[in-house]
Amino acid sequence: MPEKLYGIRLRARYGIETRDPMSDVRVVDFCQSIPEDQFLRRGQTRWLARRLLRRAGAPPQITENTLRGAWCPEWFARMDRRRPGFDLEIALLRKSPAAARLLDLDRLERLVAQWPQTPDGLALLRPELDGVLTRALHVGAFIRWAEAPVGSKRPLG
Repeated sequence: MPEKLYGIRLRARYGIETRDPMSDVRVVDFCQSIPEDQFLRRGQTRWLARRLLRRAGAPPQITENTLRGAWCPEWFARMDRRRPGFDLEIALLRKSPAAARLLDLDRLERLVAQWPQTPDGLALLRPELDGVLTRALHVGAFIRWAEAPVGSKRPLG
């Protein structure tokens, strides 16, 4: 899908304005002109950003923080909403000879069976649920789509 159309759909459906600062040559030129020692100096990372934040009055909890944030922290809520359909998706994959041969459907069923009731302790399960399960179901959806006869109403997922 063309990027412009994708941005229009995001804005229309979710009210999200998309921006791509890396498509502005001035931003790229500015970032590349910053000397390397502004990023790492005397063992301190993000040296330039920390100085700018201190000067702007940000508290030490922010300027001295070395922890990293999580990408997509809402992943469990998103997957938990999809959870009721996983059993059906796996059952449909069992009917596909290619999917049954290429995917570990028993493992997928075990992952769904041990589904956590709360987000507590999900850090250990994230690689399995958000990595293995979602990717396998995506591959499975593609296999089912590819196996459908051309001209028939192909499954979308």
